[in-house]
Amino acid sequence: METILILGQHNRIKRLCLLGPLLIKPFKQNSSWRLVKNRVNVLAKFLSEVGLKESGLSLRDVMEFVCQCLDHSSGAVRDNAVKLTLELYKLHGAEVRDLLPVKRDSVAANQKKTFWRTLFEGFDRIDGVPTLAEREAAALAAEELKQEEVRNLKAQIENLRELAARAEVAENEGSNQLEG
Repeated sequence: METILILGQHNRIKRLCLLGPLLIKPFKQNSSWRLVKNRVNVLAKFLSEVGLKESGLSLRDVMEFVCQCLDHSSGAVRDNAVKLTLELYKLHGAEVRDLLPVKRDSVAANQKKTFWRTLFEGFDRIDGVPTLAEREAAALAAEELKQEEVRNLKAQIENLRELAARAEVAENEGSNQLEG
């Protein structure tokens, strides 16, 4: 891995843009998960050190490779692909989101692919937007606050009724004493 990174930083090789296309070359689905995971790691390190522009790659090409990794059967490969996607999102923003095959609306409908939900929550964190879990927790807290307020108001109403009843009893006693 270090050799590839050292070669990628060499000026002559960098100008030829040889390594980038080799790193995103599509793999067979029956490839060893360790090899694919390491390719994702090398690509992430390569892009962080060399940069997307100097690597000879386009964002679309990198995202096609990443999307293939996101569909891999190994969780380790998917996790590394999610990390790489989040790093690309920090650098390129919404363009990365547009290149994904799954959109946020379909993620909400399809809960069995948790890594997609994790990915979109990561986008939200990067953007500074509350995640779905945070919004749900805030709504639950607001509902509990509303219920507490309703209980307090009901207790106040009960106290007022009790005071009104006492005042009525006192008034009735006062009128009975005047008559008697």
